[in-house]
Amino acid sequence: MSATHKKLLLLLFISIIFLSGCWDRKEINQIGFAVGLGIDKDGDNYQIITQMALPSLLEGGGGGDEPPVWVVGGKGRTVFEAIRDVNTRSARRPFWGHLNVIVIGEEVAKDGLIPVIDLLSRGQELRRSNYIVIAQGKARDILEAQPKLESINAIFISQLIENRTGQSVAPAVTINDLLITLSSSGIESVLPRISALEQESFLPPKKEEGGDSPEGEEKPKEILELRGTGIFKNDKLIDWMDEETTRGYLWVRGQVRGGIIVVENPSEPGANISLEIKSNKSKITPRVENGKIAIDINISSTFNLVENAGFVSVESKATMQDLRQRASEAIRKEVNKAIKKAQENKTDILGLGEHVRVQYPGMWREIQWSELFHTVEIRVNTEAVIQEAAMTLKPVTPPSQRSK
Repeated sequence: MSATHKKLLLLLFISIIFLSGCWDRKEINQIGFAVGLGIDKDGDNYQIITQMALPSLLEGGGGGDEPPVWVVGGKGRTVFEAIRDVNTRSARRPFWGHLNVIVIGEEVAKDGLIPVIDLLSRGQELRRSNYIVIAQGKARDILEAQPKLESINAIFISQLIENRTGQSVAPAVTINDLLITLSSSGIESVLPRISALEQESFLPPKKEEGGDSPEGEEKPKEILELRGTGIFKNDKLIDWMDEETTRGYLWVRGQVRGGIIVVENPSEPGANISLEIKSNKSKITPRVENGKIAIDINISSTFNLVENAGFVSVESKATMQDLRQRASEAIRKEVNKAIKKAQENKTDILGLGEHVRVQYPGMWREIQWSELFHTVEIRVNTEAVIQEAAMTLKPVTPPSQRSK
């Protein structure tokens, strides 16, 4: 049994202890522990997909390759009616206290999040710290996927979100974060995008092998990929951002926690250098010029030089200065892509309006920010600091390439 499964079992047992002491307690054999929730549309109705843990299989009581979760659905005119409809197929009422992630289907997001988030904000068992993601396609495909490294994919998704620092190509959003942006003026919402893939997208296609499954039967997808962002206007999904534009958004929000910037070696054209992002700070400063609002975005970042794929050292001060400028320009390029995407869609996902509202409250009351945002001049200033560790500055050079 994996460490994750042991932790889940411990949580289940703790819940049993607390439930047994409540006046309105439910017997443990009457409760199904929901670990994942998906919400799709089926015509005018909502379709709920609930992933419930099977304690007997988590404990090792089951056999074969059967997953330790059961995916069951419900349908209704409202989200709550659909959740209650689950009870017609499950003898155990879903308990939401151990929910790991909520997956919103693409069609639901395009229709609007308010009906969904309203219920999620009122549920007594639901935690506002639960992660929420948007599926590219159906939420059902995400919760029915079978990733290789984790038998409970709701836990796998939450781990993907927590480990996103490797590249900073998707934000992390909780129910509480979404509630704040939906109820605030001067900022619009985003959600991380998750996709279910039949195979690893960066590997060559697999050769088809006949006889593995009946003709026409669709195999469960094995890859879940957290990459990119859905952007919203009010509560409706209107567009997607790719990973580079997403990181530009994260630079502005001060939420880049890691990742790699690749730039060309200033002294050796064609040879690349990898810079590891260690930290970043962002400062947004609105100003008024000739009666018009303009905004400065200042971003400072720290890097480690982790890879020099060429043969030329970058030890000299002039070369290091050139390298810093290249890193700064790479950041500025990503930030400008995010600004362009936001202004083209007339949706302030960057939260610039929040700073205008605080800095110029009187002017804020006189303007319609949603109509003004896409015309505002935004200036981006970036600064990169590369930590100079002598051991990392000198490349590995074979004798044939060394100077005499």
